[in-house]
Amino acid sequence: MDLMLRVAGLLGIILGAFLFRDKTGRGSGKRIIQIFTIIGGSVGYLAATGALAIGAEEFVGDGDPRVIQVVFTLLGAYIARQWAKMARRAIVILGPPWAILMFIDYLEYQKGIDILGLAQKIPSFPNISAGSMEGLLIILVTAISIYTRRVMRRYAPLVISGMLSGFLITYGFVFLVTGIQPEPGGPEVWGVVSIALVSITLQVRYISKAEEGRIRRELYRTDEDLIALKEKASKAKKTVTKGFGDTLVVTCPACSVKSPNKVITRKEGAKGIEVLVNCRWKNEWEEVCNNHHTVIEVKAGTAYHN
Repeated sequence: MDLMLRVAGLLGIILGAFLFRDKTGRGSGKRIIQIFTIIGGSVGYLAATGALAIGAEEFVGDGDPRVIQVVFTLLGAYIARQWAKMARRAIVILGPPWAILMFIDYLEYQKGIDILGLAQKIPSFPNISAGSMEGLLIILVTAISIYTRRVMRRYAPLVISGMLSGFLITYGFVFLVTGIQPEPGGPEVWGVVSIALVSITLQVRYISKAEEGRIRRELYRTDEDLIALKEKASKAKKTVTKGFGDTLVVTCPACSVKSPNKVITRKEGAKGIEVLVNCRWKNEWEEVCNNHHTVIEVKAGTAYHN
């Protein structure tokens, strides 16, 4: 039992780390579905192995036991995957109405506040008919439902992923270190809550950054001014500015040879960027020209003229 708990703790830490954050910024809950798919496949494989061990001849017949294990593994993975998808849809669609109903029951039975009774005491509006009021309420409820489902579809997988991650990492660590099952409601709850909050915060951060990147890409794709600015910025990054010690290939006025010239200084002048260079051309006797002259930078890092 001690070894099994330690192994389960190690697996819990691995799965919890997998659920802790998703840098893709999607927040679609695919990782939860993937984990349940793996768990379902594992359960199917263990079920097939156990059935084969109990009564292999009656269970298999003339079939290959390995084929039976593969079929049960795939079947378990498929069922678990579909159940996870159904649970996600149920939470997104049915979560808000059930939360409202539970909140109304809580106020009525725990606080003694009857919301429905108070709603009946609201006086009717003299200038608005009952049909108009019902239409406005339907529009309001529909808008709230659409917005709530959108929020739930985006953030419910993050909350579930964070809670599962906190639970698996915390109790997995306890199982791995102690090898015993802790009492429910112990100090481990604070570890679960802390890890879940950190996980949810990171997931929301990554989703926000991904959304900002998507909006930026869309703007750069459609806005002509931004496209032009992006092209200018790209050209500016590719531009090479020659500084002290660099070499320019220009024509020296002293030797009249287009040869490498060493950059000495660069400064802003009346005609533009003035670059003082030193000609390093050598004649047949290995004598260096060593002439200092100034060239004007026409386009930084691309063209110069005397």
